[in-house]
Amino acid sequence: MKVAILSRSVGHNTASRIRLEALKFGFEALGFNCDLVDPSRVGLRLPQPGSTSVHASLRTAELTLVFNALSGTEEAHFHPYVRHYETAGVPVVNPLAGWLAAGQKDTTFQLLAQHGVPIPRTVIATQEEDLKAVVDSVGGFPVVVKKTNGLKGRGVFVAESLRNLRSVLQSLVLSSEPLVFQEFIKEAEGRDYKITSTRDYCLCAVQRVATSLGEFRANVALGGRATLIQPDKGMADLAAVALNAVGLLVGAVDIIKSSSGLLVIDVNDFPELNFSYGHLECFVERDYARTFVAHVVRVACPGMSIRDQDINSLCQSIPNPRTAADEYLRRLSLDQLIILDRRSHRDEAT
Repeated sequence: MKVAILSRSVGHNTASRIRLEALKFGFEALGFNCDLVDPSRVGLRLPQPGSTSVHASLRTAELTLVFNALSGTEEAHFHPYVRHYETAGVPVVNPLAGWLAAGQKDTTFQLLAQHGVPIPRTVIATQEEDLKAVVDSVGGFPVVVKKTNGLKGRGVFVAESLRNLRSVLQSLVLSSEPLVFQEFIKEAEGRDYKITSTRDYCLCAVQRVATSLGEFRANVALGGRATLIQPDKGMADLAAVALNAVGLLVGAVDIIKSSSGLLVIDVNDFPELNFSYGHLECFVERDYARTFVAHVVRVACPGMSIRDQDINSLCQSIPNPRTAADEYLRRLSLDQLIILDRRSHRDEAT
């Protein structure tokens, strides 16, 4: 059995590299031969009639699964590589349509609304529209403004007045690009819940709380505090419905509590695998990475007959994620770490 992981691992920060190494170890522990494929470094050889399609020396006929670890928000231009495997009949996690939809917030909310998934009152418009009418449509000020391709809380703003809103929009310099305007849910109080799930199984749930004064975004990347929780059935079911609506097999759904009930505020195509996500030791204690890998295989390859009750026993041999991280760091020289860290800081600055 062979799995290909599509990833821009080269050039990513250390945490992302460790995450991919743990993912690779997990697949290998289940008996897969695993290859990391960086689309920026290889080309696609399109098949002739009757020939076998080849990509980076990996014959599609030999692949059991492709795991798409590319970012739909930042790297959607690599969609030909995802399509290449999908059209060849290889199971892909996540599928192309869902991956692209999750990378664009306007598309995400359109699909959620079409499937009756509860979301805050939402308007998709450009800054050339009648802003007062847009704000009135979502319940007035304060109003949340989101870029369609924001990531980890970046590109999400709150405006308290029309004057403030115009200043925010001017700073974005996006005269014709659509933006997402949403109702501000005051009762959320800077708290949300990230549910990592497949379409039929909740893998874990984290409560995030904003810690900075005046900050309404709870993202860990922006200083939020994360705590592992046991989600109630309503929250787990809502996450599964949201993933199905967007077209994902596995992902992470951000949910907030409002006076009218639970609301979905984002759907992510590639959930964090514990290393760069707040350094939660409880993830390691629950063998989160092991369970994640096994459920990915189960949901993408149902013909392999991996049953829920077998998952824990199948994953016993997978290295502890923290051990995998330590082993990977030992293989990196000090110079490599310095280069990676500098690249990471440079990326954040830009």
